[in-house]
Amino acid sequence: MAVGFILNTTWKSKMEIPVKPPGQTTRRNQMRFLILLLLAAAAIGQGARFEAVVVKPAAFIVANPAAQGPNDGALYSAAGLSRWWMVSLGYETLYIDADARKFPFVRSTIYSISAKIPNGIGRDRIPEMVRNLLADRFGLMCHTEQRTVKGFSLTLTDLHKLKTNGAFTEHPKLPEGLMDGSRLYRPLPKFTHMMADALSTIVGGPVVDKTGIDGEYTLWVELSKGDDGLTSEVIESLASYGLKLKRENVTIRYVVIDKINKTPAEE
Repeated sequence: MAVGFILNTTWKSKMEIPVKPPGQTTRRNQMRFLILLLLAAAAIGQGARFEAVVVKPAAFIVANPAAQGPNDGALYSAAGLSRWWMVSLGYETLYIDADARKFPFVRSTIYSISAKIPNGIGRDRIPEMVRNLLADRFGLMCHTEQRTVKGFSLTLTDLHKLKTNGAFTEHPKLPEGLMDGSRLYRPLPKFTHMMADALSTIVGGPVVDKTGIDGEYTLWVELSKGDDGLTSEVIESLASYGLKLKRENVTIRYVVIDKINKTPAEE
């Protein structure tokens, strides 16, 4: 922040120079500085926001709302989002606590979103803009809580195995499909930071990533046909990649919804 001073160089005699009480100028400058600081803080608090936002009811939920299109550097388009998925995208978590008695519409009512990303704002700030959209149009008020719950930890036991076996782009037994008799094979997301969330939907409980690594790999999890729970096949599949899944109490950050409107406000 630049502070400018104007110096009047017109000559005046000592008798013409007003005498100010000691400390008055200092207090005035301090007050100006405080006002400017508060204005700057208010501007920062507003955060990044979409422009030209259109929110419309949609007919059905899109299976993968995290990767929707058509999108380019200046546009954001998402079809078929429930408010639960909006909160998930905005706060980058699958762990959301919404009282079903107060907010029964959070999962059931579906919307599509199309918006312009402001100039100079990168796509990495889309979650921030989704959070502000939820607050502005849906009146979302929420807080976060750390909760210790029964779940699973994902740890790394053999980095060489992960790099070697995780390099395959297709399952070696199933070059043309995912089904092999009574066996079902499911691919996990390529990026390690997304694998824990994907595993949580398979094993039916939160999974915390404790691998301490980042990168892009191709992993396949083997399950009994139609089995969505944790099985020995899941553990064995992960072990073949140098990963270990273990039952234990884990600490999870939950987003707790305190208030959210049933219908979006007009822009």
